[in-house]
Amino acid sequence: MLNECLAQAQEQAEQDPSRPMFHFRAPAQWMNDPNGTIYHNGYYHLFYQFNPYQAKWGQIHWGHARSRDLVHWEHLPIALTPSAELGEEHCFSGCAYLGEQQTPILFYTSIGRRLPEQWAAVGDTDWIAWQKIAENPFLKMADHHGIHVEDWRDPFVFQAGERTFMTLGGKIAHDSVAVIYEKGKDAFSWTYQGVLFRHPDAALHSLECPNFFPLGDKWVLLDSPYGPVDCFIGDFDLETLNFTPESQHLADYSKQFYATNLYHDDNGRWILVGWIRDFEQPRGWNGCLSLPRELSIGADGRLRQRPIPGLQQLRGEHFRIEAEELSKSRRIAMRMPGQQAEIFGQFDLRDARIFSLNIGHASDEQPALAISYDGRTLDVAGIAVPLSLAEDRHLLTLHIFIDRSVMEVFVNNGRACVTRVVALPDDAAITLFADGAANVAQFELWEMRAIWPPARE
Repeated sequence: MLNECLAQAQEQAEQDPSRPMFHFRAPAQWMNDPNGTIYHNGYYHLFYQFNPYQAKWGQIHWGHARSRDLVHWEHLPIALTPSAELGEEHCFSGCAYLGEQQTPILFYTSIGRRLPEQWAAVGDTDWIAWQKIAENPFLKMADHHGIHVEDWRDPFVFQAGERTFMTLGGKIAHDSVAVIYEKGKDAFSWTYQGVLFRHPDAALHSLECPNFFPLGDKWVLLDSPYGPVDCFIGDFDLETLNFTPESQHLADYSKQFYATNLYHDDNGRWILVGWIRDFEQPRGWNGCLSLPRELSIGADGRLRQRPIPGLQQLRGEHFRIEAEELSKSRRIAMRMPGQQAEIFGQFDLRDARIFSLNIGHASDEQPALAISYDGRTLDVAGIAVPLSLAEDRHLLTLHIFIDRSVMEVFVNNGRACVTRVVALPDDAAITLFADGAANVAQFELWEMRAIWPPARE
């Protein structure tokens, strides 16, 4: 039944002209959170929340894929299936870990008609066949010694010095928290050590998908609080096991980017991926992943996110505009070469009151989407991003990826990011406009090649 459901949905999904073509996506049906993101022996492994039966949430399995370059992907057999005979209804989010002798292990939250439990599965040397351990659950609510953690889920393992820890999200009383555990004698022995982090917003429903990792000389906590992903940067005390944030901002200003996870590869890069959600009526598929983003911390102490350089191998036909001036009476228009594009523009807005990059029919008064700046706020298709250009010499840099129904925007070398689910006309054009004088310092556009095969006739 599973294979039949997938095959029927795949045939329908392949005919959908809005389906992304260079973002990662499941073979068909529903997908959400990236899970078990890990680099090992030359492969980037990706597991993900997957309903192989329908293009909507439910019956959550773990799908599995791998890549050599984080650009081109190979789908692998489903890794985790709910164990109905044990009362398990869903295999919720979690992580991958290398145990003794490099044994691959998946940690995840098991959901049934009971309190959440943390389960584990061990893989073979090819990372294809996975067996849930007989000792499950390896963590249960009673391990908190009388403390009840509501919405307790999404294990994430991290290293600090020679010690290994795990954090999970949830809620204790009225506080949304990330709780912490320390590894014991083996990969399935963990001891509760208290609260790693309490979210400052007391009104939150809960805290999901905590990612905690060192970046430069700081520690970063990303969490998904049922809205845009939070980013906290600060210090981790190995004696108290407390994280003290020094700054807070949004990893992405859109709630359509959610449930992040991370790779740490042999080049020392931390690479972020997230689930892109809120697509229109499903047509045999629903959901995809963001493009991989390489992380760093800027001189201002804030997170920087840049698309990985490997995406450049997808560039096709190239167009550019030489340095030109924009004004109210002088607009610049360029037709898009299709609905898969990479756009890089740098604009000197020193004397501009308003700047706008519009995408839609060239003749339309109301574009399908607009990115505009008024000196204080960058508006990306309805998402407001506070932005000062003073520290960037009044230069606005926009790095935009459009993949049919998905748009990802990286602002000023990754100072801010915005992800949007969009709808564009087939014959879309880009129009640049300014109220006041503005200079186009650089503007380039590439058609982007697909990573997935074309629809079958």
